Amino acid sequence: MITYISTLVFATIILGIISNIMMKKNYVNEENIIKIAENMNTEMIIWADDFSYVFINKKLRELLGLPDTASDHKAAVWRAFGISEPDENILKEIADSRSYEAHFKGADTSMVSIAWSTSLVRRNKKSTLHVSTGFNLTELKKMKVNLASANDFFNSSMELAEIGVLMSVDRRNYRASPETVKMLGLKSSSLTAAQFRSLIHPNDRMIFDGALMSMDSKEVRSVEMRIKSADGAYRWYSYRYKSIEATDNTLPLFGGAILDVTDEHEKDLRIERLAYIDEVTEIANRNKLLKEGTSIYDSSKLLHYNFWIIVLDIDRFHIINDTCGYENGNTILKNFAHILYKFVTPGGLAARISGDNFALILRDYGDDDLPVRTVKSI
Repeated sequence: MITYISTLVFATIILGIISNIMMKKNYVNEENIIKIAENMNTEMIIWADDFSYVFINKKLRELLGLPDTASDHKAAVWRAFGISEPDENILKEIADSRSYEAHFKGADTSMVSIAWSTSLVRRNKKSTLHVSTGFNLTELKKMKVNLASANDFFNSSMELAEIGVLMSVDRRNYRASPETVKMLGLKSSSLTAAQFRSLIHPNDRMIFDGALMSMDSKEVRSVEMRIKSADGAYRWYSYRYKSIEATDNTLPLFGGAILDVTDEHEKDLRIERLAYIDEVTEIANRNKLLKEGTSIYDSSKLLHYNFWIIVLDIDRFHIINDTCGYENGNTILKNFAHILYKFVTPGGLAARISGDNFALILRDYGDDDLPVRTVKSI
């Protein structure tokens, strides 16, 4: 687009130069005109209204498939102006118009669209000399058609989708399918990233942030998040998304399908509970700490977040077990774990490592005193 505009500006300057040459002479100096116009990187016609003089530059000759040796350019002028039948009135309209859009078949039989800008160069008793410079709209029109088709396809796909779909071209503004609007109780099919993020459970928002930061890829990625649904309750959703870079004729695209996986997730939770939840304290166990810790570490590198890791133990806990019994000891462990859990920040984790050893992962928001203050509060 910038190239086309630059060409037009340059062509306008050339028109001024040609007009100056013509006004200073009482005859048409064909040699001077050809030198200026022949190798310009835009289509150009210099023509008299009675066709006593016609010059078509190289750029336009190639587009028309006109040989350099051709002598009769009159028919080519009509064709370049998109006039199928010679019409003096249309020719006058072109001469009087600053912009005239013409359509014709090029040398390869494909349709060409050119916006012609015509200026008066010289007038005498017999004829008037004009210079017409072209602005080739062909590629722009193809791009417009492609984008329109893509937009129609996109809109139709969203309307027909029987699953939740959430798509975006800039990762800031999103379009939701009717099914997504229904599932999440949205007021509109259009929403911002911030609005969608507010529906995500605070502990899962970092997962969505990581998805937004993902690079363009051919791979389909998947994340699971708790999202507030139409009934106001959080449900588990699987977001299968892809990030596609822009091309010359298409916009970038980010997004994918949203599926309610609450039932499946609850089954998985029962299995996960056996593997990752401490039976005594009902908080995460060592296995969960290792798994989530790896995920938090990977996310922190991607999003440049920092975390604190605090390791705690209950001094002389074995004495409590020996004197008060294991049942009372387990009650103390459970109560301590629940106290610990109150200090978990969004994206963090509390876990029982073993025996009376616990770990607490806290998101660092720039408060250097947070770990000490948290331990004292516990």
